[in-house]
Amino acid sequence: MQKHFSIVFLFVSLTLLSCSKSGDSELLDSNPDETSKTYDWIVSKNNLTGSDDPFPFAENPKLVSLNSVTNLNDNDIVVLVSFNNQIRVYPYRFIAPFEVVNDQITSINYAVKYCPVTESGVVVENNFQDETSSFIASGFRYKQNLISLDKNSNTYWSQMLLKCVKGKYENEYHHTLPMVELSWKLTKQFFPNAKVFTSTSISNKPQNSKRKTTNDIGIDERVFGNINLDEINGTSVEIFRKSDFNSSISLFENIQNNTKTVTVGSSSLDFIVSFIVEIENTFTPIQNAFPIIMKDETGSEWTIFGKAVSGPRKDEQLQAAKSYKASWWAWKDFYLQFDFVE
Repeated sequence: MQKHFSIVFLFVSLTLLSCSKSGDSELLDSNPDETSKTYDWIVSKNNLTGSDDPFPFAENPKLVSLNSVTNLNDNDIVVLVSFNNQIRVYPYRFIAPFEVVNDQITSINYAVKYCPVTESGVVVENNFQDETSSFIASGFRYKQNLISLDKNSNTYWSQMLLKCVKGKYENEYHHTLPMVELSWKLTKQFFPNAKVFTSTSISNKPQNSKRKTTNDIGIDERVFGNINLDEINGTSVEIFRKSDFNSSISLFENIQNNTKTVTVGSSSLDFIVSFIVEIENTFTPIQNAFPIIMKDETGSEWTIFGKAVSGPRKDEQLQAAKSYKASWWAWKDFYLQFDFVE
């Protein structure tokens, strides 16, 4: 920019500065970075839980024929929408890993939002004030209910309040669309030609580099976690699901911060346990001898309780790891860093 200005230019500049406040507002509105900094939550922060850690983004899924879906129970609840003679089905069980699914039938854009905690489901139009929305579960909850983020306008929306609770549309309400909740049994009976959303019909890539894949962990699923305390890098949790284990007994070893853990489980027996062991110890699973589940390099055999019942180390007791089962949403509320079985 030039350092010297003519007197005429300076006069014009001063004249522009004397314009109305509405003109100033228009100038500010043209700078989204500036306006986004001015918004705060309009709901009580005391009732906010979670963090700004978006779930996998679900948009434009490929739906499948109803008769090809075999992994639903007759009493599972689904939501149906119908536009332009098309019927689409969104089972809550399949929505749960995402909590929000964005879809489109011809020119109608909409989002199906489901909160497993409050078990509430709505369908809303994905157009607001001539702006197309793309919703994603934000990671925040208000009174344990889903808060979704419109990535396009950077606004946050309470599902059950049906309104924007943070951002430039604050206190504006959703436009809800017709929907019907039915059992899967009745859906099969009355709408055999409907198309169905499944949890495998979209890509489940994480939304940022810090978030590792959760492999579609349902928000209410109870998972097993090993808590790894680290004052320098921050506490992390090693997450295990029932499906991470074979029907036979499986074993995982992990070393972190000079601490070695051995985690053992079985999907058919439905158990997961974890112990702290010496770095030099090596363990292998034992089959068909439950409650004996593993043996070490000395040939000593260990039970599900971490006690040696034979071999050179007989009667020794392993130290239990800091571990337990909890709902996935609870883990997310308490911890930020997670490691998952690959």
